Parts: sequence; C-alpha cells; structure tokens
Amino acid sequence: MKARNVFIAGCVLVLASLSMWIFNIFIIDHTNDSNNVQKTYAESVKKLPGNTDQQLSGLQKDTSKKELSGLDNRTPKSTQKIEKLASMLGVSIAQADNYWDGLREAESEAKIANVEIEFYGKVVDQSGDPVPGAKVSFSVYVNNENLVSQLLTLGYGNVAPAESKVTEVQTDEQGLFSVSGVRGEHATVENIEKLGYLFHSRKSYQYSRNRPESFRQTTVESPAVFVMWKQDETEALIKSKYRGGLDTQKTNEPVIVHFVRFPNNPGYNEEGDFRITAYDQGRGRDERNRPIRRTYDWWVDIEAVDGGIIRTEDVWLYKAPTEGYKKSLRIEGNSSDPDWDLSIRDMKIYFKSHGNYGSAKLDINAEANGKVGVYMRDVLINPTGSTNLEYDPMKEIKIKYK
Repeated sequence: MKARNVFIAGCVLVLASLSMWIFNIFIIDHTNDSNNVQKTYAESVKKLPGNTDQQLSGLQKDTSKKELSGLDNRTPKSTQKIEKLASMLGVSIAQADNYWDGLREAESEAKIANVEIEFYGKVVDQSGDPVPGAKVSFSVYVNNENLVSQLLTLGYGNVAPAESKVTEVQTDEQGLFSVSGVRGEHATVENIEKLGYLFHSRKSYQYSRNRPESFRQTTVESPAVFVMWKQDETEALIKSKYRGGLDTQKTNEPVIVHFVRFPNNPGYNEEGDFRITAYDQGRGRDERNRPIRRTYDWWVDIEAVDGGIIRTEDVWLYKAPTEGYKKSLRIEGNSSDPDWDLSIRDMKIYFKSHGNYGSAKLDINAEANGKVGVYMRDVLINPTGSTNLEYDPMKEIKIKYK
C-alpha cells in the first residue's frame, strides 16, 4: 500500500506540473522557448507594471541562485535529466528537482513492492473432477520501476505508475496450471474458459512483501482450487416469481403461494407450494408520533407444502440436493442483534414441494408499517421430480392463464 500511495503522489505531482504549464501559457504568456526557464521568467516579470530593467536584472540573478543551488550535490548526469524534466514540464529547476526526488523514491518503492511470483492452481468441476484443457487468464499488477527514464523518453502523458500484464495458460490432464518468472505486487485469475463449463468470478492474490506469507502461499502440493460448473443436459422447467406484502396483524392466517397459479398446468396443486406467515413488532409511536424503537423484532416463516427448504450458499443453483430439507425456514431480525437489519437480500434456497424440486432467491423487507414484504424471484421448478435445475429459456414451460 505504501508503494501505491507513493505512485499516486507521483501522479499528483505530474498533474500539478501540467496545471503549472497551463498557467504559464494562459496567464504568464509562456514562450515556446521552454528550454530557457530563466528567459521565460524574465519576460513574464518584465510585463508587470513598474518593473525596470535594473529590477528585472536583480530578480533574474536572485532566482538563478535559488533555482541552481539545489543542484550543487547532483551528478552532472542527474543535473542534465532534471533540466530536461523542467523543460518538458514547463516548470522551474527547483520544482523539477523536487519532482525528481519523488519519482526516484517511487521507483525504489516499486522495486520493493514487486516480488517474484510463483502461482499454482487447480481447476475442478462441481463434482471435484479435474478440468483439463481449460484456458486460464492470469494478470499481474506490476509497479513501474523505470518512471524517470520513461518520463524523459516518452513524455508524462505516456507513462503509467503501474500496469496489468496478462498471460494465458492451459490446465493439464490433472486440471493443474502454474505461472512463474514474473514480478509484481499482486496476481489475479481473471477468467477460466472451456466449452460446456461455467466460471463464476475472478479472484486476486496479494504478493506484496508487507503481507503475511500465508496470505499468498500456493505451492505444487497445495494449489489454489477453482471450481467450474460442468453443464448438464437442460430440462423443461417452470419459471415463476412471487411478490406480496403480509399483514403482520394476522400471523395465524398464512398466505398460500402458488407458483403455478392455475389448474391444468404441470406442477399445479390446489394446496399451493408455500405457506408464508410473518410478524413485525414495528418501531411504535409515542404521543407526539415519534418512533419509540430504533430496532424491533420481526420474522418471516416460509413453509414448503409437502416438502422442505434448504438455505444454500451455492454459486449455481443448478442441482437440488435430495436430502437435508427442513419443513420451514425462519428469517428474522432480532432487536438485540448488533447486526440487526430490516431487510434481507439475495438469500438462496432449494426447496421440495409435492415431489418437485426447485430453487429461488429471497428478498425480505420488514417495512415497519404493519406489513412485511416478501419477494421470491428467479424461481425454477422441475415438474418431473428431477433435481436438474439447469434453465434453458427455449425449453421453459409456459403457464396457461385462464
């Protein structure tokens, strides 16, 4: 982090120099002869009212001493580079001297932050079987260790404090891959691709020396494991949703949810698929209509009719489990909980109802106005009793509405 902060500071200095350059052009009538900083300064001062040639001569002399004194301890080669930097940025020698110190410090920090990277990974499918022949896109964040030379050669507009270098490797027959022979601060597995497989999201690994070794350690014996979903044959599924507000004053009267709402449709059952009840204590109001409670108790019970529910953290809700279901799921906010919230977002579940497996995502909102909002979305049901929930919109079973 220290290295990155130094780089950012370097960029700020360069931007500041750009602002000074614009100021010189439009405010002080900076001449095109940027190789002569003293001449530019003299011409600018000469235009100010009340300045005589004698006064101007004195200003030139004093400024020259002030600007050049800081270079006394520089080597001739460094002095030439600082003068070139001043000319390039349109700033004084003294300012360029300060920028030079910042850039050299940033280079030193970059060399510390960049370390040798050896990364070992393994790609498997949802069953734990290796995935051979997968293409892995691997990027390394590299801090610029040659800021000064690039700046003087390419110009500040073409120099970045860091860059991301991307390489691609393939997994072997055991699903293994490795990357070595590169230097950088951190590495990221950007993507993994193979026909018939899905990959969820990128993952980064910090290699900076100020991180503990265990944070970044991957070895041949203990590679980082990445899971892909091996796609199966899709089946015809019902896709549905439910959105409703439950009256919390009638907790003994559950709401019956039919995802397949009408008879004569696959999967329909007159008993419904779910029963939902809710309770919301609310904030309460005093005689001045001010809230009494900052937090309050609320809960929602969701019962799968003739089946059960499982809460899950699965990335892909494509294969329902056959065991582990409970008759109902309670989602609640306890007023004494330090992490209390009046809403829940993106809770994922599998369910079984009337012998049919399905999946859904839940959003709950205890609105504190006498109702609790329940939104069940991305609901998928396989009406054949199969646990396969891989969705293909071309095979979706369309509900016949009366």
